[in-house]
Amino acid sequence: MDDIEERIRRRAYEIWEREGRPHGRDAEHWLQAREEVLKELPPAERAEAKAQVPEKPPAGMKRAKSAPAKPAPAPKAGENDKPKPKKSEAGAKSPSATAKQPARGKA
Repeated sequence: MDDIEERIRRRAYEIWEREGRPHGRDAEHWLQAREEVLKELPPAERAEAKAQVPEKPPAGMKRAKSAPAKPAPAPKAGENDKPKPKKSEAGAKSPSATAKQPARGKA
């Protein structure tokens, strides 16, 4: 039975990952995984396994180590795009502003 319970645990983990790793749905994922794994068993083994495998995740069940977090998705085209001023517009100064000014304090 430990083999079947381990298969359920792994399947529940796969379901959890596939659904985006939601918090607090471990019992739901366990039940779904349990049903899927039991359906894969031959009918003769199914009844015995169903009676022995708990309907809820075992208390203190070791959680599988999580994979590294996925990077955040890139922004969609047009999102966060602000028109950037052209260099000629952004850094341009009037001709009078670029003329050399006499130093202050010296006369």
